[in-house]
Amino acid sequence: MDLVPDHLVVCVEDLDDADREFRGRFGLGSVPGGRHHGHGTENRLIPLGGSYIELVGVVDKRESVESLFGSWVAVHASGQLAIDALCLRTDDIEAVSDRLEIQPVEMSRTRPDGATLSWRVGGIEQTIADGLPFFIEWNAASKDLPGRAPITHPVGDVHLESVTLTGYGQTLKDWVATASQIEVVDGPPSIRALVATPSGTIHL
Repeated sequence: MDLVPDHLVVCVEDLDDADREFRGRFGLGSVPGGRHHGHGTENRLIPLGGSYIELVGVVDKRESVESLFGSWVAVHASGQLAIDALCLRTDDIEAVSDRLEIQPVEMSRTRPDGATLSWRVGGIEQTIADGLPFFIEWNAASKDLPGRAPITHPVGDVHLESVTLTGYGQTLKDWVATASQIEVVDGPPSIRALVATPSGTIHL
């Protein structure tokens, strides 16, 4: 059972403003993602090869207050562009769920081209309550993953180099197990990432 970084979640107040900020500060472009029906949220994606950064914001406040995820996004949305959560990709969400005693759920969103992208996710409750990473298994071929969406970044070709997690001690180490590209260190709870570019490393 492989575990690798799938995406970094950045909750934002305004998707277009966040897109301009990432382009201006880091030279990273984004593409439209889609609506999360039932959660009142929408996202934009910054593809990083196999991984990506998800910019997510509330677009329907009435819908979001009825959703655990939508309410969490609303609380964390800011103009700071900080990483609010990490999602690890697996090819066996059932095995992860059995190991951690969590319940996977189905989610989906409608892409701008009208196609529906679906996945199974586990551990969202622990992310919201404790800041632990959550897990995803995509119902899509590798070539169709969001991190592989076609884009030309102003800074050039990029890829996610590594993610450093701090806080929660042994609980966090047991939670992520042997996930690759992940380092767990002591310190106050935080999520930091390094993105490699032709001109150097971006620190997020």
